Amino acid sequence: MANWNINWVPQDVAKFATEWNTIVSEFESGKEQRRKKWSRKKHRFILSFEALTDTVIDEIRVFFDGLYGAYTSFYFPNFMQMIKGTRLTMVVGGAGTDSIVDSQSGWVKKGFNTDLYVRVSGSGAGNDGTFSVSAVTAATLSVPTGSWAATESGVVALTAYCTYFTRFNDDYFENNFIYKDVGEIRSVELIEVI
Repeated sequence: MANWNINWVPQDVAKFATEWNTIVSEFESGKEQRRKKWSRKKHRFILSFEALTDTVIDEIRVFFDGLYGAYTSFYFPNFMQMIKGTRLTMVVGGAGTDSIVDSQSGWVKKGFNTDLYVRVSGSGAGNDGTFSVSAVTAATLSVPTGSWAATESGVVALTAYCTYFTRFNDDYFENNFIYKDVGEIRSVELIEVI
């Protein structure tokens, strides 16, 4: 499965919205019935970029074309929901689940949960990748057994991103995203697939 490149960080804070899809049916009697189309909230991301280099624009365009626009889904690490640095310890669980321990107990506050994924980068022990989340407490995030190559701690560059399974919302790129003008803001919209 494809991953959004963690080097494509929006210069502006990404707009991060949640959405429920409520279906309202009105009967001839005038009464309404309301129901949820999906069981949990869906997330929408609007990533705003300024002053992208031609190289980065080309990389994003190739990624977009490789996914056939909105056709194929990919993992997106939300840059607004991450925990970084020496506060993280990655523990190989042996027969049990592997885990990441946060000494500041920030997993739940940052929005990590079992409906989402975790993207790990900056590992010095080969633990980088995107993994499903099997359990979350304030201090511990668990992933399936065998996810980590080795136990590690104290790595300044180690980063864990709350990661969503998304797709592009549109089948085209706006011209103002592809062709940069000085001072103009460009944006890409992603929608979570649930």
